[in-house]
Amino acid sequence: MSFPSELNGAEPGAVQLARVLGGYSHFTAMQVRDGRVRGLDLHLTRLASSTRLLFGSELDLD
Repeated sequence: MSFPSELNGAEPGAVQLARVLGGYSHFTAMQVRDGRVRGLDLHLTRLASSTRLLFGSELDLD
């Protein structure tokens, strides 16, 4: 079974995945059904909080 994945709108290769997953970064995986993501507001709140804690800066949620 394979899952679709995108990085900036294109399928990532091994080098791109290594850059994204290596070092300090955030990785997000979610299911989109009928154009919606369940719990997206909670996820974005956690992501913003973690960004503030780890990097000392605000995350642009727009």
